[in-house]
Parts: sequence; C-alpha cells; structure tokens
Amino acid sequence: MTYHIEHGNHYDISLSKLDNALNDEDNILRPPRLLTKYFKKIAGKIIRLSDKFILKLLYEKQNRELKNIIKNKQTKNNFYLFGHTHLAEIDNNLNFINTGMVQYGIGQYLVIDENGFDLKNEYYE
Repeated sequence: MTYHIEHGNHYDISLSKLDNALNDEDNILRPPRLLTKYFKKIAGKIIRLSDKFILKLLYEKQNRELKNIIKNKQTKNNFYLFGHTHLAEIDNNLNFINTGMVQYGIGQYLVIDENGFDLKNEYYE
C-alpha cells in the first residue's frame, strides 16, 4: 500500500482562494481581528446546533473535487489522506480520508491504530 499524505491546499478547489483572501493580513477583504474572534465563536455555535450540517453544506463540494482529482490516479494500492477542506470524511471506495479541521470550537482528527482509521469529533470552547 502506498500512502499519499497531503495538505490539499495546492489543488485549485473552490474555497482556496477565498480562504487565502480572508487570512491574508494585507487583503482588504480580511475582516478586522475583533470581528473574526466573535465570528468564530458564533460560527462554532451554529455548526454545533446544526449537527455539522453547515460544514457539509459549505465544504462537501471541496471533498468531491479532491476525490475527482485522485480518481484518475487511483489504484487499489494507493491511499490518499488530505486536510484543508475542513470536512472530515472517510471514503473506503476511493481510499480517501480528509482529516477535517480544528476551528470554530470543533476538533476533527484522525486516529490511526491497529484497528485502522477512525475519525473523531470533539467540541471545545
């Protein structure tokens, strides 16, 4: 088995440009730090209340785009592990894993042990 572990940011997926613009200190689109702090708290509460529906709505397309990119390269001996798109997912048909995110009061991460892969979701303040 060959494991391909990538952040995923170098793929031209839909939200990459927006994410970069919002995090660039010199970009006029970037909200002031004070607003960003409160936005993240409010966004985290909305995501929790929606049981991650909002995350799927916002980021599912990016996982689909990554899976379409690897589909052409895929063999049963290749396994792809990504981050960046903020939606945790395991797709065993494509040997695809996205580790999710740690942001907005949600910690999504991957545990790898003798039993295989397991995605975890935890909430924090």
